[in-house]
Amino acid sequence: MFEEGLPDFLVSGEKARLIPVGKESNKERNVASVFLSAISAVDEFGKELLKEIGAPINSRSKIHCYTEVVFKEKIQTTKDRPDGLIVVEYGKTFWMALVEAKIGNAPLNKEQIETYLDIARTFKVNALITVSNQFASLPTHHPIQVDKRKIKTVSLYHWSWTSIVANALLLASNKSISDPDQAFILEELLRFLRHPNSGVLSFTRMGPEWKDVCQAVLTTPLKKHAPEVESTVSTWHQLVKYLALEMSVATSNPVAVYMSRNHKESAQNYMQAGVTSLVDRNELESQFVVPNTAGRIKLVADIKGRTLVASMRLDAPKDKQQVKSRVAWLVRQLSKCADTAMQIKIIWPNRSADDVYCLTDLREEKVVVTPPSAKALPNAFEVMRVYELAGRFAAPKVFVEEAEKILPDFYENAGQHLRAWIAPPPKIKPQRDEEDEDNRIKLE
Repeated sequence: MFEEGLPDFLVSGEKARLIPVGKESNKERNVASVFLSAISAVDEFGKELLKEIGAPINSRSKIHCYTEVVFKEKIQTTKDRPDGLIVVEYGKTFWMALVEAKIGNAPLNKEQIETYLDIARTFKVNALITVSNQFASLPTHHPIQVDKRKIKTVSLYHWSWTSIVANALLLASNKSISDPDQAFILEELLRFLRHPNSGVLSFTRMGPEWKDVCQAVLTTPLKKHAPEVESTVSTWHQLVKYLALEMSVATSNPVAVYMSRNHKESAQNYMQAGVTSLVDRNELESQFVVPNTAGRIKLVADIKGRTLVASMRLDAPKDKQQVKSRVAWLVRQLSKCADTAMQIKIIWPNRSADDVYCLTDLREEKVVVTPPSAKALPNAFEVMRVYELAGRFAAPKVFVEEAEKILPDFYENAGQHLRAWIAPPPKIKPQRDEEDEDNRIKLE
């Protein structure tokens, strides 16, 4: 497989360097070299990233990374040259992936990606990984749709630069890098990627169609197959992925966008669900999974109402048999909530209409919760915060800025304080003293 340190299907290639000496004009390839060298040099970082895409990673796996790769057969041009190659060595077997990286606003190119997929297939390379400032809900949900025949034998994955930075930050903040020299390399990678000159960009604005879609819902029904509808849903998916990464950094824990199995397996099904929500209800909705919290945080963009709504649902405690005690159980958990606009939705059984109360009113007992029927008890509660954006809602940049503040704000005020109800363990009934019982019977 290897000749002088290189896979035998390469004419030439350089080991990825932490300090590249390539031409300054080829900034993309230099950034890729720094990143790839960190993958091979920082054990936990490289393995964490590659495990995400199903690479064969275990304690004995070795990761080799190369740049400036040139293949033996003349099936590539100078223009079509991948930025790198990752080789995972495990035992006598190898798993390989070509890498194509973009920085700044440079978009991924479908024709180029398909060319690299052809090269990968020819040389039995397992995968192609693209890296750019475009976001993907999962590494398997690629932002570019390619000819499906080309990914039958070669897997296609995508990492955003922000997801890479978030992974590195989590490892660094949790002190997960055991070797101090490797920890230093990871810190230097973070310093490099977070510098404005690196070309790594965060998510800053909705797509160009956002303002028009926001206006259109007020006058005419949206159409499911309209390109602006799919583009809006795609941008929303990128936004919520970005918000999850930001929350991961803020909490030092991996925060994920919730997806059903069906949506994980098919990017098209995930997209279609978003399109249906946008067209039928004029809403965009996603849920976030924060480790060890009482439930998922739901974020809804109501386009007609011009609001963003963050909420979390909890089942009511079944061991409390009064409305007041069930409500008090929840209100006590939010004693530290400083947001006076926080609301509590009470969900009643048998399809009775839900009631919404201001948390402050419940806390200060300014209102009395009245059940729809004498014996009705709350089934569940939804803690919610409605953020009215009005005219700012349709502004592509302002909308993202507001969403970026809302999620951590709701989590800090409510989400981190909530605990799910757990049924108490059963108690052993006291056994009757047989002698006392016999004596009682004799006396009778």
